[in-house]
Amino acid sequence: MNKKGAELTINVVVIAAIVLITAAVLISFYISQSKTAEKGLFECESKRGICVTSKEDCIKTKGTVFLTLKCPEQQICCYKFT
Repeated sequence: MNKKGAELTINVVVIAAIVLITAAVLISFYISQSKTAEKGLFECESKRGICVTSKEDCIKTKGTVFLTLKCPEQQICCYKFT
């Protein structure tokens, strides 16, 4: 086997390995950041709502119950339109 051809093959393998490792690191970073963004996206407080214990508490503040936004257990999201 020709020595120059063997060196070229090794270089291609090394470069491919570096590219794959870099891609894996970037993908894992992107996934972890998107989970953080998603968490804030559906939080009640991030939408300027307040978490209350009952629907009646929300009605007292003249707010609207939003069941799609997340609050801690046993609470619901109350949003007041202004």
